[in-house]
Amino acid sequence: MTGAAPVVVNKGAIVIGDRFRTEARQIRASLATGAMGVLKIGDNVFVNQGVRIHAESSVTIGSRVEIGDLVAIYDTDFHPVEPGAAVRTSPVRIGDDCWVCAGAIILPGVSLGRGTVVAAGAVVTKSSPVGALLAGNPARVIRQFEVPADYERR
Repeated sequence: MTGAAPVVVNKGAIVIGDRFRTEARQIRASLATGAMGVLKIGDNVFVNQGVRIHAESSVTIGSRVEIGDLVAIYDTDFHPVEPGAAVRTSPVRIGDDCWVCAGAIILPGVSLGRGTVVAAGAVVTKSSPVGALLAGNPARVIRQFEVPADYERR
């Protein structure tokens, strides 16, 4: 860990694998769960400064994932979008060997396939296949690439 430790608000359960790394020279990261929330982070994951991860139900981050600064990963909208509507909560899953670049936002119900790269500033509202490059608002697949079975992001 470089800089300050993340802010942790754990009302549910947080499970973090081996070799978790974080950096917070200017802005601390935030890891939070609601009362029924589960946040699972795999091995060899890097979380940069200012990252906000909130699991009201379930956020799962695979192994060898790199998360850039100021990324937001939420499995809930926190409040109704329309008057009288229910609060949307839907699990988020980030596969192994993914890279989520600075300022990206991952919204409820999204599943990122293994080896996916999310471009800086992308707003991800839909799931992606294995080996996708996502960019834009809303994010879309810009290109596909092969992810060898033995590939591991280092």
